[in-house]
Amino acid sequence: MVSVVSDVKTNQKSFQIFAVLMALCVAAHMSVHLPAASLSAIWLLGVAVLLCAVWLIYRPSVKILLVLALLQSLHVAVDAPYNPDHWLLVFFVNLAVLGAASSVWLKGQHCTPERLMEALVPVARLLFLVCYGYAAFAKYNFDFLFSETSVAREMLEYQVGAMPLLAWLVWPAAVAWVALVCETSVPLLLLSKRTRHFGILVGIFFHAALVISPAVKVYDFTIVVYTMLYLFTPAEFDRNLQQWFCRIKQQSPHLYGMLSRSRGFLLLVPTIGLIAISLQTPLLEVSPQIVWLRWMIAMSVVCCLGGLACIGIFSGSGRDSSVDWIPSWRLSYGLILLAIINGLCPYLGLKTQGSFTMFSNLQTEAGEWNHLLMPEGVRFSDQYQDRLVRVVASSDTVLNKKYVEPGLLATEFELRRRIMAQPSLSLTIERYGQEVVIDRADRDASLGKPLDLLSRKLLVFRPVSPDGQPFITN
Repeated sequence: MVSVVSDVKTNQKSFQIFAVLMALCVAAHMSVHLPAASLSAIWLLGVAVLLCAVWLIYRPSVKILLVLALLQSLHVAVDAPYNPDHWLLVFFVNLAVLGAASSVWLKGQHCTPERLMEALVPVARLLFLVCYGYAAFAKYNFDFLFSETSVAREMLEYQVGAMPLLAWLVWPAAVAWVALVCETSVPLLLLSKRTRHFGILVGIFFHAALVISPAVKVYDFTIVVYTMLYLFTPAEFDRNLQQWFCRIKQQSPHLYGMLSRSRGFLLLVPTIGLIAISLQTPLLEVSPQIVWLRWMIAMSVVCCLGGLACIGIFSGSGRDSSVDWIPSWRLSYGLILLAIINGLCPYLGLKTQGSFTMFSNLQTEAGEWNHLLMPEGVRFSDQYQDRLVRVVASSDTVLNKKYVEPGLLATEFELRRRIMAQPSLSLTIERYGQEVVIDRADRDASLGKPLDLLSRKLLVFRPVSPDGQPFITN
């Protein structure tokens, strides 16, 4: 008779699945975001994170997961503030992994997979609900839902451009509302034990749909979402998967034996293949063929993970199992509070990127506020978002590409950051209706003032449209 497992996913098999999924999150992220080969600190650290992820896929263990969590956290700290939203979610979860292990050690206990998962899972669930909830909440704005330049429509056009068949499947006028309903329903459905399996399924199919075309490279975020959704599956989920594989063993013992002996190899092949065709080196240009091959590998991983999730949910009963929401260690509440504050930053007048407002059309600058639910009165600072200038010309290629060529406005904060990085640059800006030429010999007092380390690492601001028209940005 199968023994009853607690609602918190604490068995050895659950840990192995979670560890492999976290490693896949890292591999997927690096396949898109690993910079060109160099001896820079961020490149070397990225390679170290990637190698550790491959090691974890091949041999899941608590020690290797903790090393990966530490390395990924360091990578986020070094690369801050230019971390994508999904990478920040992985960062929060990895901090929870390290905190959970520390809480077990402080109790004088050995950090076994069961104890680590028991301390980690409630915290990771709450972190995901907070971060994903912010991503959905940001889309409750006029421009996302009603504008002809909605990001949802823009992304659909990109997808259709690479895969014309999609034009027959989706009505452009409804795509923004479909995205809003799906993203809102995922965290709401996950809250109730009676609807939790529906929330998992909506998350699986919605995020699979986002990567159905190779034109939109967000499969790294999809795999992160799948990893987090696994933590909401009931205790019976792992047993259902095991029983399904046992039926394969009875019906096709040779196939089962081959899969069992080569499961590590089968996981490593697509992971290494995805990385190998993604490295940005002079020897390998990212051609259309490479993009398609990378997409095919990523979609294979997404489909396999989604298929196994559906099998685990529907191959047995117990889909309404309860979920433990109460963290067992106090410092976890500080981590959850940090995630909440991070998501509030755009509405408070602080940073506008890295706060789970990706692909939302959200505008929180003064005079351009477009959110339908959050009142503009919550803003307490106008020192960052509202101090905008137009970069007319610049000797810096980064400023030209980011602001001059697309005709976008820059915050004074981001110009100060760039001037600190390139002190010799010269630029012409338009501020308060007047053009001002700024060079090293005649540095503007406000723009020439260096930023402190804390501000440089915590705050980052997206370009702003000069006419209030939204544009596609994450």
